[in-house]
Amino acid sequence: MDWEDEPGRHPRQTGKEKSASWRGILWRPWRLGGQVLAAALLWCGGIAAAEFELNGHALGARVDEVLNDERYDCGGESACFLFMACALKDTARETLHGAPLESLILYYAGERMAAIEAQFAPEEFERVLDTLSRQYGQPQLSASNGGTADDEVYLWRQGQRWVRLERFFAQTGRSSIIIAERGFLGELLGER
Repeated sequence: MDWEDEPGRHPRQTGKEKSASWRGILWRPWRLGGQVLAAALLWCGGIAAAEFELNGHALGARVDEVLNDERYDCGGESACFLFMACALKDTARETLHGAPLESLILYYAGERMAAIEAQFAPEEFERVLDTLSRQYGQPQLSASNGGTADDEVYLWRQGQRWVRLERFFAQTGRSSIIIAERGFLGELLGER
C-alpha cells in the first residue's frame, strides 16, 4: 500500500474528512500564542546590542592573531604564555570612535584574549561615551569615582563581559576604556 492511499497521511485527503476535536480547538490559540512569542524573541534577538569589541578586537580572539603582527609588542622571548600583554607600538593612526588613541593593550590569558584596554585624551570622552551609548545602549551603571567630581565611570554589561569607560583613569590624566570578562576586569583595576 502506498502512503498516498492512506487517509490521514496525505495533505490532499479524499473521502470523509475528520472533524476538529474540542481539544484541538482549545489548544490552537496556545499554539498560535507560542508561535507569536517565538517570533518576537527571534526578532528581539536580532536587534540586541552589538557584541563588545574595540577596533576589530573582541574577547576570546586567539593570541596568534597578533603574536606575529609587527605592530604589537608582546614581550618577545620573555613573554609568559599563561598571561601576556600585547601593546600597540604606534598608536598615531589608531582612533576609538574618532578619538586618537594614546595606548592600546590586548591582554591574553592562555591562548585567548581576556581584556582590551585603550587610553585617550579626556577631551574626547563625551564623543566616545555618545558612540558607546548608541552602539551598546544606555550604560547599566554610571557613577562618580574617587577624587574629583568630574571623574565619571560608566559600565555596560553583556553576561559576564563588561565595558568600563572612565573619564580620568588611575590618576594618569587620560580617559580609559576597558573591555573584559568580569573576573579579569577586577584584576586589571586591582593593579592600578
